[in-house]
Amino acid sequence: MSSYQQLERLSETVAFGVLSQDVVIAADRMLSDEPIDDRERGALEKGRDLLRALAEPDTPPETSSAAHRLAENSRALATLDAAQARVSGEGVRSYMLKLADALEDVLATGTGADHRGDLDDITDLFSTIGQLELARANGLSTGLVDRPWRP
Repeated sequence: MSSYQQLERLSETVAFGVLSQDVVIAADRMLSDEPIDDRERGALEKGRDLLRALAEPDTPPETSSAAHRLAENSRALATLDAAQARVSGEGVRSYMLKLADALEDVLATGTGADHRGDLDDITDLFSTIGQLELARANGLSTGLVDRPWRP
């Protein structure tokens, strides 16, 4: 892999990690009944779209083509692995749809009061995804430090 390709993958990995962190922060604010700003709302929308795109890969995205692109690449594996570790008796796809539906309702109502358990699951899931992406970024960045930059 060229340095440019490795740098591009590192950039994608960091961006996905930041999105995961933003979802965790926004969901936590909803759990605390604190108002969210536009950036946090956008993060929850992207999180919802990502979960839905992974659960229903053949369905066109509603609002975010970025979520559909994420679902088509290797980030899907990290999300599916993180979801699989949390599922207790229900399928991964139905679990992700349940969380996506909860985010849809939270975004529509502006409150997390009816979805505290789901918001806890969402923060745990996206926290795990963020940790997986951080480990991946560390692995990708190791080779970049030691090599001269070449496209």
